[in-house]
Amino acid sequence: MAKKCESSTNKYVCYILFIFFACCSFISVQAQDATVISYHFENESLKSAFQKLEQRFDLTFSYEEMAISNKIIQNAKVKNVGLEEAIKQMLQSQSLSFEVLNDQYIIIKLVEKEVNERPKDKLCGSLKDSLSNSALPFGNVWIKNSTIGLSTNQNGYFELSGDFSEKDTLLLQYLGYKVAAIPLSQMINKECKNVYLTADLIAIPNILIEDTAIELLRASASGDGFFFRPDQMSLLPGWGDNDVLRMAQLVPGVNSIDESAANLYIRGGTPDQNMILWDGIPIYHTGHMFGLFSAFNPASAKSVSVHTGGLSAKHGERISGWIDIQSKPSQLDSFELAVGINLINAHAYLKVPILKGKSALALSGRRSYTDVIQSGTYQKFFNQISANGRIEENRETIDGLVGEVNFEYDTKFFFSDWSAKWMYDLGEESEVSVSLYEGQDRLDYSLSGNYYDYYIDSKDEVNLQNWGVNGQWKQKWSPQFLSEVKLTHSNFQNDYLFRASLDPNITVQTRTKLTNRLTETSFQWNQTWKASPLNALNFGFHYSKKNLDFDILFETFPNQLSNEMVSSSAELKTFYIDYDWNISERLAIDFGTRINF
Repeated sequence: MAKKCESSTNKYVCYILFIFFACCSFISVQAQDATVISYHFENESLKSAFQKLEQRFDLTFSYEEMAISNKIIQNAKVKNVGLEEAIKQMLQSQSLSFEVLNDQYIIIKLVEKEVNERPKDKLCGSLKDSLSNSALPFGNVWIKNSTIGLSTNQNGYFELSGDFSEKDTLLLQYLGYKVAAIPLSQMINKECKNVYLTADLIAIPNILIEDTAIELLRASASGDGFFFRPDQMSLLPGWGDNDVLRMAQLVPGVNSIDESAANLYIRGGTPDQNMILWDGIPIYHTGHMFGLFSAFNPASAKSVSVHTGGLSAKHGERISGWIDIQSKPSQLDSFELAVGINLINAHAYLKVPILKGKSALALSGRRSYTDVIQSGTYQKFFNQISANGRIEENRETIDGLVGEVNFEYDTKFFFSDWSAKWMYDLGEESEVSVSLYEGQDRLDYSLSGNYYDYYIDSKDEVNLQNWGVNGQWKQKWSPQFLSEVKLTHSNFQNDYLFRASLDPNITVQTRTKLTNRLTETSFQWNQTWKASPLNALNFGFHYSKKNLDFDILFETFPNQLSNEMVSSSAELKTFYIDYDWNISERLAIDFGTRINF
């Protein structure tokens, strides 16, 4: 039976004994919690030993397969030892280390060995041209039969380091030069040297290319113009469709400031200062869609001559440029048919022999279908030509209105051109031909609707039309004498009608009608005498009569009417004589005189 601690001395003794036994109990508990390992492995793989310890003692080993592969424990035995001591005994002579985490996780590592590496070999140099001694930047340098290499820097310098063998070979290459090969025994751990490369010259045999030249443009013998072949227009890049007047812009001094085809500025002159002829018919309406396309079907054009300066005495009535377009046919014994369509128009050309080898008829036509189908391409073109006009202003005004807006506008536009030519060979170097041409553009624009108390109903109509006829006779009396007679009639008309109403109960309150008409009738007689292949004398007589009619009608509801008409006419008679002297292929003289009255 234990004694009670009653006295003060016994109390102190009791306290000391209690603390002592409490500490012993804590140490005993801690000792019981520590992992105690016992194992005996003999000729067993290290991986298998790890797995057995994991199962028996609830441990986890972390390692790389390559680190413990092929490692065998010859003989290892421990009994009742701590975890770290047990692992240490197991890994003796295995070149492995370990780390214990939380008395459960063991990380196995390879023992890093210190290796005394020998100094790396070094080779360096500069790549240069053998003739100029200039550096060859960014050349290729590499060890033969290996992947070791680099490029020279901008000064041609290179430097390699590594374990090299003196039996290896260094190859140096630069585009256009022969490859150089240098034994490494001459460069390893030695002073940098210059390596000179020799240019690799390749002799190429002569190559003859035939039948590939394109005769698209040639200068006239007198030097006052250029001649085009319209059948070669499709070879020109960057143009969506063939265009006769766009091709003329290839000539120096001929351009368009608004990216149009018909509004040509030649040598600083304005478009109205140019003479444009179709088979001798003066054309005043030279472009469709307000000049965006030329008014001539390229499928029916045979030749185009452009004269930009130094005009001969034969060419008058204009002060800037002269463009003469001749239509087909050129052969009378063959049948031709060409049909095409694009995103704006459809066109066709037909040539039919009437008397084989004697007579033929050529017909051509082109018409847009934009008044029926309006493609995205047409919309872009139309927005381009109407960007600075009333149509765009109305659209911007309507789009800027706020509130209930009830406006409708409609635009219809189309263009067309038609031509015909009949030729007859009379025999004995004589021929006669008749040509017809007609071109038209029509625009109808209407705007109607209301905005609160404001009402409008308006319509604009623009009609541009040009037609003409030409008959000519040519007679070659001999190889030296040629006569030509032409009779031409041309008509140009520009009609504009505007009507508007600001009252929904009145159909028309204001109406304006403008009519501008120009007619021209002309007669020409031209004679050519070729005294020699290098000399020619041209002379002749021209007569023309022009009538101009201008009519303006202004009407306001109910009965206010204003009408003004202006008419005028003019006659021009001309004698001319012109002498051409071709001194050489590069030098020609052309002088003459022209008398108008």
